[in-house]
Amino acid sequence: MQPQYPNTTNDGTIQTFDPLKGDQIEFGVKADLTDKLSGTASIYQIELDNVTTADPDPTRATNGYKVQTGRQRSRGVEIDASYKIAPGWNFLLAYGHTDVRIVADSNYVVGSRTPFVPQDTLRLWSIYEAQSGDFAGLGFGGGMRFVGSRTTNLVSQTTPNLVVTLGAYATFDALAYYKYENAKLSVNVRNLFDARYREASPSSAWLFPSEPLNATLRLEVTF
Repeated sequence: MQPQYPNTTNDGTIQTFDPLKGDQIEFGVKADLTDKLSGTASIYQIELDNVTTADPDPTRATNGYKVQTGRQRSRGVEIDASYKIAPGWNFLLAYGHTDVRIVADSNYVVGSRTPFVPQDTLRLWSIYEAQSGDFAGLGFGGGMRFVGSRTTNLVSQTTPNLVVTLGAYATFDALAYYKYENAKLSVNVRNLFDARYREASPSSAWLFPSEPLNATLRLEVTF
């Protein structure tokens, strides 16, 4: 059981909530399958009571009001793997499947998904760093991030057909760096192909646009 902080809305109302209560079951395994391949895998179930979320009324949500749901159940699988292709060259994979639903409630449809939780996420990433020769310390790489569809609102029993869904999307990132003694110069490029999508938001009344193509140049010096 965990106490929850009061919520102060934009119009000055102070909301108090019942404590958060939960039960969790998890099983995992970690293994070095070969001298190049290793990974971890886990399955879990979490049940929570009195979870707070944005008020389903768009006007109240805009003003910062929250509500508590009855019981939510989260079941999922997480897999992480790394493979050493060659000295200095690694490939990484991270996959997650999460199914979060209302399992008991007097106001919301039992069995409906909870907002802003993608059922599937996938990240693929590879980096190569030269180990010797004139290019030692030079590294570069890139990868892909996939986020599955998400709903934006709790499904009310009074309006069960009112469900807003954000579509799945994928973005690609890249990086390059050079390390010399105690200094590292790097450039990171995010959303390489300037994909357009909608991020999660506090409620279905607000939809944040995607992060555009952008780059960051960084110099790090260790003393």
